[in-house]
Amino acid sequence: MPALKILVAPNAFKSAATAVDIAQAIRRGLQKSKCHSDVVCKPIADGGDGTLPILVDALQGEIFKKEVSGPLGRLVQAPFGYIADKKLAIIEMADASGLRLLSEKERGAMKASSAGTGELMKKAIDLGATHIILCIGGSATTDGGMGILTALGYKFLSSSGEELAGSGEALEKIAQVEEPKGLEGLHITVLCDVSNSLYGPSGAATVYGPQKGATQEQVAQLDKGLQHWASLIKRYRGIDVTSLKGGGAAGGVSAGLVGWMHAELKPGAEFVLELLEMDKAIKQADLVITAEGSLDEQTAEGKGPFALLEMAEKHGKPVAGLAGRIPREIPDSELRRFLALLPIGNQPESLETAMTNTLTNIERTAFNIGNILALRQL
Repeated sequence: MPALKILVAPNAFKSAATAVDIAQAIRRGLQKSKCHSDVVCKPIADGGDGTLPILVDALQGEIFKKEVSGPLGRLVQAPFGYIADKKLAIIEMADASGLRLLSEKERGAMKASSAGTGELMKKAIDLGATHIILCIGGSATTDGGMGILTALGYKFLSSSGEELAGSGEALEKIAQVEEPKGLEGLHITVLCDVSNSLYGPSGAATVYGPQKGATQEQVAQLDKGLQHWASLIKRYRGIDVTSLKGGGAAGGVSAGLVGWMHAELKPGAEFVLELLEMDKAIKQADLVITAEGSLDEQTAEGKGPFALLEMAEKHGKPVAGLAGRIPREIPDSELRRFLALLPIGNQPESLETAMTNTLTNIERTAFNIGNILALRQL
C-alpha cells in the first residue's frame, strides 16, 4: 500500500512543551512504528501563548527582542516578530504585559498597564511595520488598552490637565483626550478567542479582574472606569463599543483598539489556520493528528484543535486528538466529532511529573497510533 499521508498539527501544551516540539515528538513516534507513513508537521496556535514563533516561522520572518516596561513598570526583555517583505509585525501581549511576568503577590489590576505592549508596537512601527497582529491572551491588565495608546502617543488628561499614565485606576479620571498624528496608515488585527463585553456582568473587570488581583470593590471601580472609557470612545470617535463581542478581552484592549485605532477583531484559531494555509495541507492528508494540553468542553469554544477539526470535516478528513487531560467520559457533545481522543499518560503521576514527561508520553502514544494504523497496511 502507498504511504499513509499524516498531517501533524498540534497546539502547545501550556507551560510544558511548545507546539513545534510536540509535532516533532509525534513525528518521531510515527516513524519508529510499523506504519508506512509520509508525515507533514504544521504546528498550530490560536492567538494565545506561542502564536508568535509559529507565525514567524511560517512566514519566514525574524524575531527581535527589546527592553520595554512590564505590567508594573519593571523593565522586561520582550520579543516581537517582523516579516520585512510584508511590513508585518507579530506581538504577543503576554510577553510585555502578561500575568506570568508577576508573582501572585504582585498582581494588581488597578495599577497594571499595557504600556509595554504599546512600546513593542512602537518599535515595530519604527522598523517599518504597517500591519500589526496582536495576540492578546494572558494579559495582567484591565486598562482598556490605555497603556498601549499612551505608548503610541495618545495623551489622556484629568480635569485639572494632568497627563495620566495608562492603568485601570486612571480610566475614570480621564476628562480630555489628545490624539497623535502619524498612525493613520497603521492596520491592527487583534486575535481574540473570548466573547466577553467591555463592562457589565460579563465584562472584563467582573470576569477577569479577580484573577488579576482585583478585590470586589476594585472590580466595581474598574467596571465603572471601563464604562467611562466606552463613553469617551463614543464622544471622540462616534463608535459604540458597549456591545462589541470580545470587547472585554485582555482587560478591554479589544474595545480600546477598535474604538481608538479602528483595529479589526479576528477569531485567533481561524485566522492562524488561514495564514498557515492549513486548508491546503488538510486536503493532501489521509489523517490529521492534533494535540493540546487539555481537550475538554472548552475545546469547542474557539480553540485551535477544534477549528482544525471543523476545517478537516469540510474535506471529509478524520482527526485524532492527543492530550494530557481528557474527560473521564466523553459526553454527547462536540468532542464526539473527533475520530479518537487519546490521553498521553500511561501511569499515575503528579501533574508536575506528567508535564516533565510530556514529550516522552507524546512520542510513545504516537508510536502506538502508528502501529494500529499499520494494521490496515498488512
